[in-house]
Amino acid sequence: CFPRSSLISVAFAFSSDKRALTTSFGSICLGSLVVAVLKATVVMLRGLRDQANKSGHDAAAMIICCTEWLIRIIEGWMK
Repeated sequence: CFPRSSLISVAFAFSSDKRALTTSFGSICLGSLVVAVLKATVVMLRGLRDQANKSGHDAAAMIICCTEWLIRIIEGWMK
């Protein structure tokens, strides 16, 4: 037979798993979607920055670089 404290711990684990997969599942999915969108945006900005650098548009490259930096900060907060 198992000690009572371990049974209570198992019950708490199952209840938290149930909540994560039912009530909070939408929040988890939304957070993952936001992080994915931010990562895709960083990739697109990196391509735009490379094109601006190759074309000699230094001011545009600097603005894109700053935007990329801000998005990376937001991405860090999301994690």
